[in-house]
Amino acid sequence: MNIGIIFPKDSEALFYKNSKRSYGGANIQLFKIAKQLSEFEGINVKCFIPDYNLNELNDGLDKLDIVKAYEQKVLFPIKFYQFHKSIVKNKIDFLLQRGLTLQSCILAFYCYLFKIKYIFMFAHDIESLGRYQKKRNKNFLFPLLLRFSYKLIVQNEIEYNNIVRKVSKKKIAIIKKGLDLQNNSLSNIKNFNKVYDCIWIARCDEWKNPEVYIQLAKKFKDKKFIMVLFSSPGKEDYYQKILTEVKKVDNITLYDFIPNEKVYDLLAHSKIFCITSDMEGDWPMVVLEAAYVGLPVISLHINYNGLISKYDGGFYCESDIKRLYKYFDLLVNDIKLIEKMSNNARNYILENHNIVENVNKLVVLLQADNKK
Repeated sequence: MNIGIIFPKDSEALFYKNSKRSYGGANIQLFKIAKQLSEFEGINVKCFIPDYNLNELNDGLDKLDIVKAYEQKVLFPIKFYQFHKSIVKNKIDFLLQRGLTLQSCILAFYCYLFKIKYIFMFAHDIESLGRYQKKRNKNFLFPLLLRFSYKLIVQNEIEYNNIVRKVSKKKIAIIKKGLDLQNNSLSNIKNFNKVYDCIWIARCDEWKNPEVYIQLAKKFKDKKFIMVLFSSPGKEDYYQKILTEVKKVDNITLYDFIPNEKVYDLLAHSKIFCITSDMEGDWPMVVLEAAYVGLPVISLHINYNGLISKYDGGFYCESDIKRLYKYFDLLVNDIKLIEKMSNNARNYILENHNIVENVNKLVVLLQADNKK
């Protein structure tokens, strides 16, 4: 079985050494899925990426077939033709893509025409409404995606309910994000010395609401905050505005770029994880990583899959800034409460977000369909 996985164009650092480009949690999750799929006998994983004009691959990619599917600096029709040649050459049975774009809708129709089973994975709740993550505008080709995709993979009940009225239930499967729970670099982190009281990590987009976190730090001047603020394509002016604001706050330690392995080190030395996004696609990967290493989560706007409401792994502020201040003040000054919520958050991850178990579900789905 040949499975092609299409990676976003900003995935360069996942594959090549010495890359300084940042990438988001959606890229990481797709990469984890690819690596886990490659562990199955009889499954050949083909990672379709742009030609970055780089040659020195990262270590640990031996089981993945890296396909330079198209040139970056050519017109879309040429890119698509190059991509088509790569698909044909690699004899793809299933083509998997994560995250809504105009191209993903076109690909669903393309795969239908060429008898390839197209698997689309929603990366954000807003996508299940047929809208893009960043600008929130409507994708007018979304009906093509729903009709011609072979399977639609959602992450939670919200996404499921948004599309189940439009397609057959048999076409939809719920598969949550996953972490490598056998990764000792994560599992041993929770016992590190806690230098920072709170940490916030995200790309610099308006809907991530970095200003709210800055205000939190201003209110609690005696506490130490850390902020990892990745640049976001097309948001350069907003990024510079936020950087300027952060540098005015003495109790925030700022990072504008760090490699992925450094993120774990920062989580290890923090007490609480704060997320201020107004909407996501399930919990972002960094929240899952934070919960796994024992950080209680304080969330301003979102509350997914029982981490807070069922497992008591943090506080949900119900979009109320005053509650954010109240819960932070309560938690940061209560070591026993931090320890309790730390264990609860970790248990939530162990029971819901094991990459091995979640990819097993995907494999069972694909193998059953491949026999038809």
